[in-house]
Amino acid sequence: EGSSERRAPRTIKVEQYKECASLIGMHLNKCHEAGQESVKWDDVAMWYLEQKEDELITEEDVEDTNELVNGVINKMMAEGGTLMFMGLPEKGQKKEERMIALHPSVDPRTLYASY
Repeated sequence: EGSSERRAPRTIKVEQYKECASLIGMHLNKCHEAGQESVKWDDVAMWYLEQKEDELITEEDVEDTNELVNGVINKMMAEGGTLMFMGLPEKGQKKEERMIALHPSVDPRTLYASY
């Protein structure tokens, strides 16, 4: 019965955000260099979870990390133009089902390197 309880939004440390955003940027850049113009949002989140697999002990760890990566992607989409959606959304399509890519003006080699 308690599983429907909604947790308060998670606050993440700046270092966590930068590390996650940097890994996402490097991953999307590698995909682009391999000829893949864009990647589905959910696939990027799943890739990140796989990278952190050794650190995820409990189901709560997995949920927290999934919440983290989706929050970081959302922020990278909303602020600074780091990520962008590719193509138009299909009717009823959730944002996590859409294709995303690094914005062309972003240099992935310097993404958060100045911090």
